[in-house]
Amino acid sequence: GTVYMYLKRFNSEKNKLVFDSNYFIKINSPDPTNNQRFGSSVSLTSSGLRIAIGGPNFTNETNTSIGIVAVYSLNSNIFDDNLVESSDNTDKISLLDTISGSYLNEYFGSSLSLNGSGDYLIVGSTGTTTQGGKISMFNYSNTNEWSKYTNDYLFTDLDLPTSTIATSATTTA
Repeated sequence: GTVYMYLKRFNSEKNKLVFDSNYFIKINSPDPTNNQRFGSSVSLTSSGLRIAIGGPNFTNETNTSIGIVAVYSLNSNIFDDNLVESSDNTDKISLLDTISGSYLNEYFGSSLSLNGSGDYLIVGSTGTTTQGGKISMFNYSNTNEWSKYTNDYLFTDLDLPTSTIATSATTTA
């Protein structure tokens, strides 16, 4: 899967920022597999410089549809008018980290949300009718990796939907 991120650019004729379909950043899955649905959930920070992308059908060597979330960072100078027209611009973004689900048919990354600063990430796993889903919370630590912030909230513990998850811009979790 692939996600295309379109950025606003200054249009001198209109004297305002506008989207231009010729200027984009192409974001590929860090570990492409068939039908992983990479890009089915996407969340940006308030500044737009950090992006989390889910691929809930990601499959590894041992488990089917465990799911994956990849978190990327846009170069801080991305808005300095250095995008190349009609190019992938993949050099403008870097992979910070990936987080994978842990069990068969977990569908980790079915929904996700970064808080405004991008330090906290909430991930939903829908699971199946025989294997319930969960909600997981992570914190991006000063060691430059995502670590569990709380215990998982399981469907068996609470009747929580995971098809939609949100955080506020000012929340710390």
